[in-house]
Amino acid sequence: MIALALGLIVGFGLAFLLGRGKGRKSEMATTLAVPLMVYEVAEGVYGG
Repeated sequence: MIALALGLIVGFGLAFLLGRGKGRKSEMATTLAVPLMVYEVAEGVYGG
């Protein structure tokens, strides 16, 4: 559950900041990819 919360909170915030710097098309791809990556890392740290 902690991993999911980190993926949503940190991931969407980071995706928003990264996407704004690169443009609209990159923003959509980043918004989908970054929370998933943060979730996977957090799952490894807290879940395993």
